[in-house]
Amino acid sequence: MTGENSAGNNNDRYKQKGKWNRPRANDSRNSKKRKFEKKSEEVKAKRLNRNIEDADKAEGKETRQPFEGSGDPRRPKRKVACLIGYCGTGYHGMQVNPPEKTIEGDLFSAFVAAGAVSKDNANDPKKSSFMRAARTDKGVHAAGNVVSLKLIIEDEDIVDKINANLPEQIRLWGITRTNKAFECRKMCGSRIYEYLIPSYAFLPPKPESALAQRIRDANAENPEAGAFARADPVGEAFWADVRRQLAEAGVSEEDLKRTQKIVEDQELEDVKKRRSGQPQKPEETKSEETKSEETKSEETKSEEKTGDEAVATTTEDAEAPAVAAEKPETEKLSVLFKKIRTIENAARRAFRIDEKRLEEIRTAFRVYEGGHNFHNFTIGKDFNDASAQRYMKSLTVSDPFIINNTEWLSIKIHGQSFMLHQIRKMVAMVALVVRTGCPLDRITQAFNKPRINIPKAPSLGLLLEQPVYDAYNTRLGGFGYEGISFDKYKEQVEAFKFKHIYDKIYTEEAKENVFHGFFAFIDSFRGDPIFDYLTARGITDRPSKKKTAEKTSETEAAATNGSDETKEEEVNFAVDDEDEEDALALKSGKAEDLEG
Repeated sequence: MTGENSAGNNNDRYKQKGKWNRPRANDSRNSKKRKFEKKSEEVKAKRLNRNIEDADKAEGKETRQPFEGSGDPRRPKRKVACLIGYCGTGYHGMQVNPPEKTIEGDLFSAFVAAGAVSKDNANDPKKSSFMRAARTDKGVHAAGNVVSLKLIIEDEDIVDKINANLPEQIRLWGITRTNKAFECRKMCGSRIYEYLIPSYAFLPPKPESALAQRIRDANAENPEAGAFARADPVGEAFWADVRRQLAEAGVSEEDLKRTQKIVEDQELEDVKKRRSGQPQKPEETKSEETKSEETKSEETKSEEKTGDEAVATTTEDAEAPAVAAEKPETEKLSVLFKKIRTIENAARRAFRIDEKRLEEIRTAFRVYEGGHNFHNFTIGKDFNDASAQRYMKSLTVSDPFIINNTEWLSIKIHGQSFMLHQIRKMVAMVALVVRTGCPLDRITQAFNKPRINIPKAPSLGLLLEQPVYDAYNTRLGGFGYEGISFDKYKEQVEAFKFKHIYDKIYTEEAKENVFHGFFAFIDSFRGDPIFDYLTARGITDRPSKKKTAEKTSETEAAATNGSDETKEEEVNFAVDDEDEEDALALKSGKAEDLEG
């Protein structure tokens, strides 16, 4: 059959059957759809370019109503990214939280005072679309952070004017124009944190401590584990040298045993006082002059007593010899305690890390790289919670450096995102694994389902280095927008870090022995086997239970029975410095916004 006849037959068939056999129009419809989509894309591109051009042309021009509600002339507001740095000491975190003193509170007040925010919007940051890239916790510093909002930036000296209204420990590095849809938190591709820690924090526990004894007992109970702990000749030599110095100072082995309980109790007391903000010096450290004055005052008061008071004093004096007999022993132990602490603190500060231990630390931190389930490294997360999955890009440990006779290490952690306390728990886990000599794969096991208690390392050493916007900068660069980067402010940022952040960290550690207090309490904890995962016993499966803000009757019952969870709360009370805020964050659902 020829093509012509075939076409004729098809036409005849179409005429006979009517519309039912009509050729389909899908091809033509798809063609029209493609043309429409192409045209839409062209229109969108033209509109975006026009908006950018209009925004540039509108600089300095008034928009909408000519006056604000306050009667002041209305000035144009632009969506911007503000690059800032701050020292978190003395502040109750980053986010506005009335009536507490916060970084954002002082920052927004400076915007208003400098005229970058109108009086109409001065009472609420939300009116200016205020957002932060990373919400740092109480006491955490930031060499670089970003906030985005709408500002009046027509004044060329606006950055200087804002800084003039800020305290020295908060700085505005610069202001960068963004597109209207920019949200600094959502468009942040990753974040870089730094953690500073003295190298002595990686020394093994004191041989007389509860943790050291627990490790020895676990090894004896599990002979099949073989040589569980890594050999640590440097750590053993360190404590042997400390004992030699103590012996030269007249402290015997028997004295060490007698004072061990006092040392442990004092460590716990110091940690609790540090948490509550009380001075750490015990009563017995008063100067001799002060004690002498107090004694004279008491003698004067005694001479002034008459009548019934004198009779009462006589009765008390009769009981005094029994009490006085105890004083020499107590005073002797107190002198021993001070002598031991002074010698041990000096030895820790003089410690210099060896290459083998440094490489162990670097290897341990690299275990975190890649995607893992970090449910054990935060609060309020179960193993099955999808948000517990986080991706770490890189973790590096610097060469050691010495400040004020103490050796320090700088740890850089670069990750896509972080959960509440995640970095501090990551640092603590590495330190505990290295100190106890248990296998490094204990860190890998912490990514699995069994729940373990990882304490938070001190917030003192943590700072946000900077948020990173690589993807945003690449995408928006084609439209003429400047990228968000701290590179051009590098010299200013480094100078600020050394003056307002590093110096405060070093000074506070030298004064308060923060890191020693943290690890000393863990070493001396004699409760239930919360830290047995650091021994040959390993990680055992324990039921997961989220912390809540309110104490339940179940928890109260556990406190009566002295269960694991109660002991865990005791540990948290001593070494965690924001438990109350953690509970409130969980209750309000804001824990997701907190980092570090």
